[in-house]
Amino acid sequence: MSEATKGNISEETKRKLSEAKKGRKHSDEAKRKMSGENNHQYGKPLTEETKRKISEATKGNISDETKRKMSEAKKGRKQSLSIQLQSLQRERKIKLAWQCRDATRSDLTDRCTGS
Repeated sequence: MSEATKGNISEETKRKLSEAKKGRKHSDEAKRKMSGENNHQYGKPLTEETKRKISEATKGNISDETKRKMSEAKKGRKQSLSIQLQSLQRERKIKLAWQCRDATRSDLTDRCTGS
């Protein structure tokens, strides 16, 4: 048995395979066969370690160009009421935190403890 058939694929062959597959799309039939109960991972819970690894792998991978495009796409769109409320609550908490930081000792009881 040759080395190539044992899974030792040269870097050149990997590059050629990668180039050959770029731009290809799965057909609707192929997508259907891979989804839901047909998927080998269907119904299997992820371990906490796996979730942590996925989280670490996806952090910080958004380029500045992508961030700009996302920002442009959202401009002019109305936010839902729940998002607006969350934003206002966040701003209020930040404002209160700054007030508490700058407050004198006697002010702390009134403004910072919510009394």
